[in-house]
Amino acid sequence: MHTELLLKTAAEIFESQLEARFVVPLISRETREYFERVQYRLKLDALPMKLLYGHANDALRAADVGIVASGTAT
Repeated sequence: MHTELLLKTAAEIFESQLEARFVVPLISRETREYFERVQYRLKLDALPMKLLYGHANDALRAADVGIVASGTAT
């Protein structure tokens, strides 16, 4: 539900911090396909992103900053 907002936020961060890299843990193939469709539609497929299946805890531990939806962080 927050894919578009998260991608636009990542694009703004990247504009001001070109060294930024993004890790996106997704729960299923369907959520990954949806995420990629939105990313393509917004023409943000060049953002330096690593998409993962699961591994949300690992991604948050490795991150300097995390952007999560309510419930995800728990």
